[in-house]
Formats: sequence, structure tokens, C-alpha cells
Amino acid sequence: MTISKIREAVRKQPFQPFTICLTDGRKFQVRHPEFVAFFPNADRTFIVTGPGEEHRVLDAFLVTSLDHANGKARRRKR
Repeated sequence: MTISKIREAVRKQPFQPFTICLTDGRKFQVRHPEFVAFFPNADRTFIVTGPGEEHRVLDAFLVTSLDHANGKARRRKR
């Protein structure tokens, strides 16, 4: 994955929530564009924030896909 593809997903209008999937199986939900930050001169790294003050610095080369299907956890049927 390239950093430009991730930027494109974040800047899309209207914004659509998505999930960042990594090579090791981890997934990060992006529910709002402000949950992702880019370094001004970085070619590969970016920051994803999560609940509370949680954040991760990720390498775009480790991203396998951006899942635009829903960007959020599925609701359980009752």
C-alpha cells in the first residue's frame, strides 16, 4: 500500500469510514478523518488514533488493504 492511497481514503468527500488491515492481522478502524495524521515529509509512516488516548505509528508498507465495506464493527443480531 502507498501513503498516497491512504491519504486519498482519508480525504475522500464525503468521508466514508474504513478499516486499515495489516499484514499481521491487526485492524484499525477509522471512523473520522481526524483519526489519522500524516507526517509532512514521510513516505511511509502515519499515525492512527483509537479509543481514549491510544495511538499507533504505522508503516504503509504493512497495510494489506483498506476495507470500505463499513468501517465499523457489525451489530449482533438479537
